[in-house]
Amino acid sequence: EDSIYLSFFVQRQGIGDAPEPEDSLLIFFKTNTGNWIRNWAVGGGFVGNFVEYFIPIADYRYLIPDFQFRIVNYTKATGNLNHWNIDYLRIDKNRKAGEISIEDVGIASVEYGLFKDFNNIPFGHYKFAKTGILGNGPAILVRNLNAKTAVQTRFQLSIYNQFNKKIYSKLFNTSSRNLNAKGDTTERYPSLLFDTLSTATPNINYIFSVDPQSNDNTPDAYQSSSNNNSISQSHRIMPWYAYDDGSAEGGIGLDYAYLGNLKGQFAMEFKTLKDDSLRGLSIYFNQSLVDVSGRSFKLRIWKAISPSGRPDDQDKLLYEFPVSKPLYMDSVNGFSYIFFDSTLFLSKGNYYVGWIQQMPYVLNIGYDNNYRFQNIEQGNPHLFSNLLGSWEKAGIDAKGTPMIRMLFGERKEYAFATAAIDKFTVGVYPNPCQDIVFVKTNPGSILQNEIWDFSGALIMKCPYGNSIFVGNLKPGHYILHSMNENKKPRFTHFIKL
Repeated sequence: EDSIYLSFFVQRQGIGDAPEPEDSLLIFFKTNTGNWIRNWAVGGGFVGNFVEYFIPIADYRYLIPDFQFRIVNYTKATGNLNHWNIDYLRIDKNRKAGEISIEDVGIASVEYGLFKDFNNIPFGHYKFAKTGILGNGPAILVRNLNAKTAVQTRFQLSIYNQFNKKIYSKLFNTSSRNLNAKGDTTERYPSLLFDTLSTATPNINYIFSVDPQSNDNTPDAYQSSSNNNSISQSHRIMPWYAYDDGSAEGGIGLDYAYLGNLKGQFAMEFKTLKDDSLRGLSIYFNQSLVDVSGRSFKLRIWKAISPSGRPDDQDKLLYEFPVSKPLYMDSVNGFSYIFFDSTLFLSKGNYYVGWIQQMPYVLNIGYDNNYRFQNIEQGNPHLFSNLLGSWEKAGIDAKGTPMIRMLFGERKEYAFATAAIDKFTVGVYPNPCQDIVFVKTNPGSILQNEIWDFSGALIMKCPYGNSIFVGNLKPGHYILHSMNENKKPRFTHFIKL
């Protein structure tokens, strides 16, 4: 009994905000009488790499079939602050504290690499500019967690359009290399032009996969819809310009320090690629320590701002739109869509978007710290602030991007705000399975099921039903591809024992 351990890796801060010394990360176990008991804690302050911790589960009060634990971040600050990154949680018997037992090669991160500098560009602008806006291409970062063993690893990428037609493929047998112990590698793919896709907001589906040739052991009875050797992600090209990836690691705003009651301005540079009408801005307003929910400000669009360090009397203001208060959304990374009272025609070229406030307070905007200009660790050259009557570039510490987007396209393309949500969902059980896998979905929603192997090859087509016989399949990792009447695909991973 005393060989049962909960283990996990912890890293303070990551690409977010570092926990303060008085902050704590705590682990609680639930007893057989329903009480929560603290069993472990670690303080903030120190910032470094991931560290693995082991907690014994030895007390008889925890040795119950429905054992539960919970993780608590204890902090005095509110908002997007004091981040702990937790990974690779494991509970198993016959273990020792501090053991080095991980045999795993997995995907650490992926990127689409569709656009140069931007995360999203309106599709009409993308087709107009074509090769001039192409990004670096898709990439997959893979890490070998084995402590002492190098592993030969193969790489694969398949890309599908929204109608599930394969539009790019590079198979396992075309790319392979040795991955050093505790090392990582990045597999890059060519920059691709998808200018033949249909609709104004096409969807591109990526399936990144790796195939380690040894020392990549999945624990028995591993309960997960997938493993870290394959990841499926989609990117819908939306009608806006965005540097950010939609996920905030922090916040950014004007820092008045002790300057007093002065107006302040913030501007963010965009380069548009085609003549078009600007409909508004989309902004992620980030709630932080000080409540500014009743503060007003004005959104601004400039054709040019005055040179840095000089009086701002050369600003070329095109448009101003009053906003009575920040529009906070009750969702994670929720953007507010602010449409102007009239469209603003903009010839292609450089513009600056942002706001002016008349009083000293921090209007906190979501901050994506994954962004890097030219993929280099340097200050973001697109950011400017004005607190003393002249514009200044943001400091070198501002390497990420505020989450502000320029909205173009037809008004109907923003109907997603009120459109019905596609409720097509698919689940499989048991997972892992042996002879039969059961399919759970909305009644009557599936018209077709297919089973693919790990490389994306079709293994079998299945008539729709709530169960599929898989007893003839070899043990391994498979993908159930389901399609509904609207040609919406769903990919569900399962493991055959």
